[in-house]
Amino acid sequence: MNQRYNPDTKGLRDFRLKCMASGFEPSKGSIFLYLIFAFKHTKESLKRGDVYVTKKPDLDNLIKFVMDALWPDDSKIVHILAVKKYDLNEYTQIRINDYFI
Repeated sequence: MNQRYNPDTKGLRDFRLKCMASGFEPSKGSIFLYLIFAFKHTKESLKRGDVYVTKKPDLDNLIKFVMDALWPDDSKIVHILAVKKYDLNEYTQIRINDYFI
């Protein structure tokens, strides 16, 4: 089955509003985007000692969701580092830095 990434508009808007409320401001230059997507441990993942989430949602779709929600023109993002992991709590951590070489 061929499924495509297709987030709902309300989900994108709600995520954008939460980010804006926490002080997010889009950068004007080249952007280095650092993302952590943390999922709550299950009993099984704790028992196995899993660190990284190897089930859906796919990491590329999580990244695309953040980019679509926060940047109308995401061409300014030139470097991305992202991880999908287990933790005691669920959260998404977003760090945005200007990209300098």
